[in-house]
Amino acid sequence: MKKNAGNTGEPVLQMITSAEKPSTPTPHFANIADIYELVATAIDDVVSLHTLNGAFLFVSPSVQKVLGYTPAELIYSSITDLTHPSDTKRLRPLALMQQNHHKTRTILWRCRHKTGHFLYLETKATLLLDDEGRPVAILCASRDVTERENLLAKLNASRKELTRQKRELERANARLSTLATIDGLTGLKNHRAFQEQLEIEFRRARRYQLPLSLLMLDVDHFKLYNDTYGHLAGDEVLQHVARLLTLVARQTDFVCRYGGEEFAVILPNTPADGALALAERYRTTIASENWSLRPITISIGAASLTPEIQCRAELIEKADRALYHSKQNGRNRVTHIREVEPILQAAS
Repeated sequence: MKKNAGNTGEPVLQMITSAEKPSTPTPHFANIADIYELVATAIDDVVSLHTLNGAFLFVSPSVQKVLGYTPAELIYSSITDLTHPSDTKRLRPLALMQQNHHKTRTILWRCRHKTGHFLYLETKATLLLDDEGRPVAILCASRDVTERENLLAKLNASRKELTRQKRELERANARLSTLATIDGLTGLKNHRAFQEQLEIEFRRARRYQLPLSLLMLDVDHFKLYNDTYGHLAGDEVLQHVARLLTLVARQTDFVCRYGGEEFAVILPNTPADGALALAERYRTTIASENWSLRPITISIGAASLTPEIQCRAELIEKADRALYHSKQNGRNRVTHIREVEPILQAAS
């Protein structure tokens, strides 16, 4: 050795004298090809050399452990002979790298084991060029990733199953939500849906200073009809009334069964005069229908939003009061609360 590196500041590698360097290569590693073959033999990955058409020129001994073949069984056969029929397109990058002179490509494909089953191989392919830059061969290093791919497949299957179950749950919840807001007899929205929708419309009308009206409708003498013709006949009347109300309703009207023989219609963006006109259409449609057992009529009470009304319950109460007035004054008629309140105020 020369002087201490700490004294001279020279790099350690520069301190090695020529006498300390090997004068000749170690005999066993004189040929670079011997080194490559030794490396290929020592590692578990399958190292292979192919012609540009994919024929095996060399394959490492590890191929027997991975694929069951001896190297001799594969020499001059084509890589496509071992490829799963569905994966031949996955080898296309090998052709593209030759055309575009890409140095490396990594491909995932299924290779047939000697016993007949297929393994997933992850292959890193390197294009070898001659001194003039022309492709001459393809060097591949392949690793068995079957366990990894099978695990990924199971995870993907589980993910798809979870997604399917989630969609089924969402559909079931949607059906339950629909059932929870639909009246089973008439198919109209039920009392719960009515309360929710009226709250929405009430808030919107108050916020944007829009008109809003509500109709409460009651089938006249319905208890007598039920007692006379039976509950099945009564149910048919309610179903038919619901169909007629739906037929007459505008697209913006919200028709529901309030309970028993009573129905309600929310009329967004509709002032009192418009509510009276629509209520009359509902009334005359029911009254003019050709009923099978006896004529059916309805009484209607209407109320419209005013600055004094502070909540939806007050609007319902006013429409109910108007409905009561219709029923007390001969039925088969429409009454707006604005007609009733002056009478009530005068009486008080």
